Amino acid sequence: MDIAIRPYAGTAFLSDDEKQMEYFKGFHNALEKMRKHVEEKRLRLPVEEAKLEEKTFSAHVKEQLETLKDYDHELFEEVIQGLVRFGWKEEGGSGVFRLLHRGGASIKIFRNEDAPEVIKMCWSAPPEVEDEDS
Repeated sequence: MDIAIRPYAGTAFLSDDEKQMEYFKGFHNALEKMRKHVEEKRLRLPVEEAKLEEKTFSAHVKEQLETLKDYDHELFEEVIQGLVRFGWKEEGGSGVFRLLHRGGASIKIFRNEDAPEVIKMCWSAPPEVEDEDS
């Protein structure tokens, strides 16, 4: 906007037109105030966004878990009870995750923190046996 008014402002100052000079001075001051205001808002915005994101991970998980229905909790328990029926031993956990083991293998069953209706299962890899021939 400054660039667009420079030729006109220059003409006003060169021709000693008092009204035009005052107009362009005011216009320039208004643009400067607007620029400063926008700059202040631009600098404050990341700070305000950071304050909104200060929520702790546990608070985020708790908030997500509140969206679950009773049948979601029942399904989680049924998955664990099904594995226990097939010989897995429950080592503990919480409403968010469970640890099970059988022999040398283990399973961690847990809910996804961003989509708690998703149940994930992580299986431990069997121990690697070194080949005696190599």
